[in-house]
Amino acid sequence: MTELNIGALTGSKSYTGSVGTTNIDNLYKFNINSPGSFQFSLNDLSGNADIFLLNKAGAIIKTSSNSDKTAETISAEGLSAGEYTIRVLQISGDIKYTLNLGMKNKYLNELLRLRYGSIIPFWQIFVKNNFHSIFEIISHLSTSFINLIKE
Repeated sequence: MTELNIGALTGSKSYTGSVGTTNIDNLYKFNINSPGSFQFSLNDLSGNADIFLLNKAGAIIKTSSNSDKTAETISAEGLSAGEYTIRVLQISGDIKYTLNLGMKNKYLNELLRLRYGSIIPFWQIFVKNNFHSIFEIISHLSTSFINLIKE
């Protein structure tokens, strides 16, 4: 097992690595300083490997386990601030890969933080504002953003 401490995950990061019969998994430890939505993907696979998103205690939050050389993707909405780990696990053979980690909807997350003081899931925006469609949310957030720029 290889373990890499990434530190704070801000923006996007990519790592190349390998897992196989002598090293069946790699761990990528990172922390999130503020809540947000993130995406983790395993690409350019030369064989079958899976990825797991783990919390600080090592419990599985989400997994992706496609077959063969199919890319693996985990979308994690509304992750709380804290410490996390991505585990890349060899399923068969010796595998080379590229691991991509990053915030999803970086600009939307920032807009939500500016408007509501923190990143909140879309369903909470619906409830707080009695919206009936995603278009009403986008219109509301766009107007809020324009007003923030004017201030």
